[in-house]
This record gives sequence, structure tokens and C-alpha cells, in this order.
Amino acid sequence: MKKAIFILAIAATTISASAQQMMNKKGMPIKPVSGDYGLLINANPFLNYAGNFFGKTNDNFSPNFQNYGGAGNPFTLSGRYFLADDRAIRVDFTLGINSSTEESANFVDATKLDELKTSSSTIGIGAGYEYRRGAGRLVVNYGPQISILSRSNIDGKIEFTNGNDANLNQIAEGGNTLTFGVGGFLGLEYFFGPKMSVGGNFGLNINASSTNERTNKVGTGTAVVTDGKSSSFGVANSNNSNISLNFYF
Repeated sequence: MKKAIFILAIAATTISASAQQMMNKKGMPIKPVSGDYGLLINANPFLNYAGNFFGKTNDNFSPNFQNYGGAGNPFTLSGRYFLADDRAIRVDFTLGINSSTEESANFVDATKLDELKTSSSTIGIGAGYEYRRGAGRLVVNYGPQISILSRSNIDGKIEFTNGNDANLNQIAEGGNTLTFGVGGFLGLEYFFGPKMSVGGNFGLNINASSTNERTNKVGTGTAVVTDGKSSSFGVANSNNSNISLNFYF
């Protein structure tokens, strides 16, 4: 990670800020301009696909996002709006949801069914102000950012319904964490076609987090606190730290 930050920092200080708009042979602009929108898509599935060609004996499958979007591995989609050729507003959306329902025969009365439901989620939004500097097809972007992220407890919400005895029903919930972050980002983009690029972005936030209490309730009884409230303060990577495919229009 330190090596990646060092490389990005060196690139940011060596690339000229006085670049003019480039055109391809058909007269189409290579880079986005004022008034353009941008869409950034996580490139990890495509990189995994390419990497599977080397050093693996299993079958390689086409790129997909099936392993992304769960609460433990949320998917982040980012957008940009260009206020000027060298400045843009960034917005990042993070979403991951897990939900499942399982039924099984009741241990006492096999004619009745028990039901187990679990659910969890990770939802976040971030915004930043982006400055862009570069020459040729290479662009450095950097700036401040803020974010808010809501994340379920690692076990999520658990609801067990006993098909034979309601007194054995059970609900475990809470322990969710809300995080506010403020920090900055630094990234590189290389334009391989008109308003199309591949880029890497590293974001670092100072985070303040608060976790509510987790409770467990059996039958009609009173909910019992299993984990108390907590809070934390620290520095961590932001959810928009990734490699992306970027499209502008």
C-alpha cells in the first residue's frame, strides 16, 4: 500500500498541468470536458478474469459481478460531473445486501416447519471535489472527500421461528455500525480511447464510528443485550479505493 501511495505521489508531482485537449484521428476529444458526466465501474472482475489465465488449472469463466454486492463485499459505483475541464464533482454509492430464508422440519413434529431468516446490509454514499492535472493520455486526479456508511453486524439480523412452539422463537438484531469519514483521494487515469480510460484510485479517510447494542430475544421474553454500544475513531481506506473502468459522455 505504501508503495502504491509513493508511486501515485511521484506521478502527481511530475505531470504537467498545462495540457491541452487531445483529439484522435477522427477529431473526437480524448478527455472529458466541462459539462460531461462520468461513470466509473469496478474493474476487479475483469482483472480476475485476466489473471486466471496465468497459474491456474481450473476453468476460467467470463467476467461477472456475482461475488460483489453482498454485505461483506459491497459494490461501489462512482459518478462524476465536470464543472470545468480540470475540475469535477464526484459521487460514490456503496451497496451490499444479503438475505436468505431456510425451512426445515421441526425436531418434535416433523409435519411442521421451522424457519430461519438472516439479513444484513452495507449502504454508503460519498462525495468529493476533484482536481485533474495531466499531459497526454495520463491524468492525475486528487481532492477532498466525505462519506457516510451504514454496516450491519457481521451476523446480521437473525429470526428463528419454531413451527411447533412459539416460545422457542428467537430474534437477534442490532450491533450495526454507522461511520462518518472525511479525507482525501489520489488517483491515476490512462485514456486508451475517446473518453474511455482505466484508472486506479486510493482514498484515505479519518473515520468516526458508532455501534449500537445487539440484543437477543427468545419467545415473548424481554430482549437481552449481548453486546453493548461502542464507538471508535481511526484512519482507514475509503470504499472508492479500487481499479476502475471509466466512461465519459
